[in-house]
Amino acid sequence: MKILSTLLLVVIGAGSIGCTAGTAHESGMDHRSNLIAVDVLFTSQQCGRTETESTANWITDTAQLAQTYQAFKRSAFGGASTIPPAIDFSRDVVVLVTMGQRPTLGYGLVLSDAVAKIVEGHVEVVLEWREPSKGMMVGQMLTSPCVLIKLERGDYREVWIKDTQGQRRIVATKP
Repeated sequence: MKILSTLLLVVIGAGSIGCTAGTAHESGMDHRSNLIAVDVLFTSQQCGRTETESTANWITDTAQLAQTYQAFKRSAFGGASTIPPAIDFSRDVVVLVTMGQRPTLGYGLVLSDAVAKIVEGHVEVVLEWREPSKGMMVGQMLTSPCVLIKLERGDYREVWIKDTQGQRRIVATKP
């Protein structure tokens, strides 16, 4: 009899855990649903940009993406091939993030996390903003670091670009 009552408690306990897990998901408490994948499509220290300030531009279609890749090709050393990937703009968003023109080598943008979080109408993407250390020997050459990222389309109108300390650097707004 004791075995039967113990077995009954285990079954009831497992069932209530299952019900609780389902309730949390249905009530919107599952924070994983606020996460989306982020992929790097292109990154370089030479992106052919002349702006001195950081920028974030929402790429809206295949023609604009091809134009962006043509600019990459013009600035690539040795004429490296830069062919745009096939993007389904009904499912994905593409954003070009630039650091602005810099006076030396050693600068760059690196995706810190392949997952971004949607928060109240915007998505937060974390990038590492690399700069040469003080006193570091670097080549004297104008650079224009950038990273082109692809995100899953979601319930947001802005892409906030943050650094690894959590500071918001720039924002790309849906056109």
